[in-house]
Amino acid sequence: MAESNHPSGAELQSVKESFQKELDNGMQFWLQFSHDETHGGFFNSLAENGEVYDTNKYGWFQGRQVWTYAYLYQHCDKYHTPEVLEAAKRGLKFIREHLPMRHLTGHAQRRCYFAVTQDGKPYRVQRKPFTECFYAMALWEMFNVTGDETLKDEAEKVLEAYAYWVREDASDLGAPVLEGQPPASALNRPMMLLNMILLMVKQDSEFFKKHAAWCVEQILKHSRGGYVLEV
Repeated sequence: MAESNHPSGAELQSVKESFQKELDNGMQFWLQFSHDETHGGFFNSLAENGEVYDTNKYGWFQGRQVWTYAYLYQHCDKYHTPEVLEAAKRGLKFIREHLPMRHLTGHAQRRCYFAVTQDGKPYRVQRKPFTECFYAMALWEMFNVTGDETLKDEAEKVLEAYAYWVREDASDLGAPVLEGQPPASALNRPMMLLNMILLMVKQDSEFFKKHAAWCVEQILKHSRGGYVLEV
């Protein structure tokens, strides 16, 4: 009898326990050391002992941490706790107050600062739209937690703006296409658009039909003989 290539039940259990251990270690670290109790949000430049070595806050990380807390609060009994929920709410408050560049107009007002100071002052803008992705995902997951429709509406507007930048006009990002610049297709932009679509959009919607297949087509262009190329 040919040997099965499928893992055994014991092997799967071992993998599950390993993943759970890593999750618990990570959550214990971030819950203990990353919260800024003075200004809100999260420190994300931490040494192995939890010491903060840079108090600036990076928008993509703030969004990811809010999303992580909100997701685990909903889907993992161990983290369905008042502590995790309150941390997610405080993080959400910080990013909504300090990340969006609302002084701009049109789709550009959906842009977010890449980094802010500890107390939320703008510190850096990046010519890439990925902070906006994690901002939208955080809003959406907190909508799932709280039922607050304003979070859903804002998340959808950021998603629409991101699709516009990726597929129609990226000038809001401040990265002009130069005369001698060779054409390139980055993997990360359709990958992140598809990620947000699968998270936020119903499959029978016009937005899904318009963008999901395009994302898959662009992503598959990066597949070469079992490898995935970044550009």
